[in-house]
Amino acid sequence: MALYSFAPTTNTATTPVLKTTGAVTTGGRKRLTKEDLIRFRTALTNAGVGQCDLVLCADHVEDILLWSQVFENQYHNIAKGQVLPLYGFNIIQGEGHAPVYKGVDKQELKTTQGTDKFQASVAYLPKRMFRAYGDVEMFFTPANASYRQDVVGFDAYVIAAPKDNEGRGAIVSDK
Repeated sequence: MALYSFAPTTNTATTPVLKTTGAVTTGGRKRLTKEDLIRFRTALTNAGVGQCDLVLCADHVEDILLWSQVFENQYHNIAKGQVLPLYGFNIIQGEGHAPVYKGVDKQELKTTQGTDKFQASVAYLPKRMFRAYGDVEMFFTPANASYRQDVVGFDAYVIAAPKDNEGRGAIVSDK
């Protein structure tokens, strides 16, 4: 949910949201190309964002891993299936639900991909984001005959959001 809050709402000069331009997949989305990533890097630089974190959605990880053999030898760890830092981005492979966009407009949380809605990869400057920890609630069930052990669980409440409307951007697969 933090990544969703870090993702910009729409394309602006300070929060660029760009679309991919690569070959069309069987699902109808355009793949991420090296040129797209370089264009995205330039847009972020123009918005005043230097070295930053880029959380790749599953679709874009696949696209990068399919780039040429020369790229493969230099920019990803084949054994671990990881994309290494490139073009000024600290690469993080997203786990969970990536924000979904329709065109350059972010959709509601938990929106699923469709024929005109695609996941986005989100870039942000960590120093322009914040997180705050709230209450921790403990749940306890004493031992009983069925389990013969105590059961303990916790709920921790955390909020994460951008400090301002700068220092972030997204790249979305186009149709």
